[in-house]
Amino acid sequence: MIAVTIGTGRYTQLAQHAARAVQEMTGLETRVLTDEHFAASGLPTPHFLKLRLFELTDAESVLFFDADIVCLKPWRPQEFANRDAIVAVADLLSIARGECRKWNIPIGEYINTGMMILNRASHQEWLRETEHFVKTHPPANLYDQTPLNIVRHQLGLRLELLDRRYNWLSFGYGSLCYKVPAFMAHRMMISSKVVNLDFFEGRCKPPFDWCIEINECETKKLRGKITYLDTGFGKTCIFLKPDGTVGPSESQAGGNYWFVRNESNQPRLVLASHAEILQEFRMSADGCWEATQHLQLSPTPALSATQDIIATRWFRFKRCGCEMQDLELLPGGEIGQGASQHEQFWYVLDDTNGLTLVLGAERRETCRVSWDPSQKFGEGRQLLAGNARVKIASCY
Repeated sequence: MIAVTIGTGRYTQLAQHAARAVQEMTGLETRVLTDEHFAASGLPTPHFLKLRLFELTDAESVLFFDADIVCLKPWRPQEFANRDAIVAVADLLSIARGECRKWNIPIGEYINTGMMILNRASHQEWLRETEHFVKTHPPANLYDQTPLNIVRHQLGLRLELLDRRYNWLSFGYGSLCYKVPAFMAHRMMISSKVVNLDFFEGRCKPPFDWCIEINECETKKLRGKITYLDTGFGKTCIFLKPDGTVGPSESQAGGNYWFVRNESNQPRLVLASHAEILQEFRMSADGCWEATQHLQLSPTPALSATQDIIATRWFRFKRCGCEMQDLELLPGGEIGQGASQHEQFWYVLDDTNGLTLVLGAERRETCRVSWDPSQKFGEGRQLLAGNARVKIASCY
C-alpha cells in the first residue's frame, strides 16, 4: 500500500509538505503526481489525475489524499486496505444536498473524494468509468467529486464511511476541531490553503488542545445502533450512524455528530454540531442515556448574531448585475432554498472590523458582508472574479 497526492503548479510545494506529513504519520511510502504526469495525461485539469491512480502507480492499494489535507496524528490506513468497499468520509450536508437531489444519490452516501482508500481489484474500473463519464458529462463544479459519486452510485459500489476525524472538513470552523484529536484536517482554515503552508513552515500555530479523549471501545459498540436519550424534557430515540453522524439528518436532541468520550473514567455520549459540543449523556441504571447538562455556548456577539439569523431564516440576497434571490439560512450553517454553486454554507465572524457574515461553497469563502444585527442587513463584496458588490437583508 502507498499514499498518493497531486501536486501541480502552485500546489507543488504544499503537496510535498503534505506528503511528508502523511509518510511520517502513517509509515506509508508517499508519492506526488506532478506537472509532468499532468502534461502527459491529456486530462482537462490536474484534479482528474486521481482517476488514473492505478495507471500511474503499480500499487495494489492506495490512500489518496488532497494536497490541502494535513495529517496531524498517527494512524494506520493499512487496516482498511483491500476492502471491497470504498473507504472515505461523507461530505458536509451543505455541499452534498444539491448534488444528491440532482443525481438521485442518497444524502448520506455523497463522499468527499479528498481522502479515499482504494484497491486495484475493486476500484480501478470505477475510476475508469468515471473518466469516461467526465468526457460525456463535463462537470460544472466540484471537478472529479460529483462524477465519482454519480458513477459509484450507478455501479452500486459499497461504501465504508469513517468518522470525520479521518477527513475533518472545514477544519478551523469552531473550537471542537482543536479539542478532538483528528487524524486528517482538510485545510487548517476554511478560507485559505496558504494557511497549510504557513503551518508546515512554522508560521501558523493553531490552538490545539486535544483535551477530549475518545472512548474507542464504547464508540464501536454504539455504531449503527438506535439508542434512547433522556434529554430532561422526555425520552427520544436516535440512530447513531457508523460514520459518527446522527440519523436521519439532525436528531431531536440537537446535533449532527456523535461520539463517546471519557470523563472521570466514565463514558459520556456526546452530541455535537460541526463546531461545538451541544449536549452530553451518561448511562443510567435502566440502560437509557440521560443528559448530564445542556452545555451553553459562550455568549459572544457572533453567536448572538448567528442565533438571530437562524430565528429570522429568510433573507433577500442581491448581487450587482444579477436578480435578487431569497436565501434560507438554516441551523448548522447550511443554506436551504436559494443555495447555488456559490452559496452553500454560511457563518458569522467577529473580527476587528465588527461582525462579518460569510457565505461560501466547496469549502471556500465566496462572499463577505459587514453585518448590522440591529438592522438585519449586510453589505460587502463577492470574493470571486469581478469582486461584485452584494447586499443581504431580512425578508421581514
